Amino acid sequence: MPTISDLRLSDADRGEAVSVLGQHHALGRLSLDEFNERVDAAYRAVTQSDLERLFADLPARTAVDAQPFRQPVTVPVGSCAASRQRWRGWLLISVVCLVVWAATSLGSGHVLYFWPIWVIGPWGMAMALTRLSTRPRAGSRT
Repeated sequence: MPTISDLRLSDADRGEAVSVLGQHHALGRLSLDEFNERVDAAYRAVTQSDLERLFADLPARTAVDAQPFRQPVTVPVGSCAASRQRWRGWLLISVVCLVVWAATSLGSGHVLYFWPIWVIGPWGMAMALTRLSTRPRAGSRT
């Protein structure tokens, strides 16, 4: 009866081994040359024992090794943080438009047509209506 070390590998097994080798390289345990040699050997590996030799001098995989880099934090679209972020964007663009309008009015020597209303107004109204339509209703369970 064959042992686990004698079992043949799948392409997914080889891919996982290369991924783990990449993590060891990223953590500084393998030089670029060592990493490349072991990746080549991993793709040539036929049995589990072939892969085991590639990891013999490396520490066992831990939870930290499994994810050496932090994943970016995503903000759910309907959350308060996402809403604040959208309002900050609107406020920033509104201020920029107002500053440009004020500077051009001062530069021309008279008050120019207040064109920022066409940027600030519709965008702000759309955001306010979206906010009002997505608020939880009184007495509803969310």
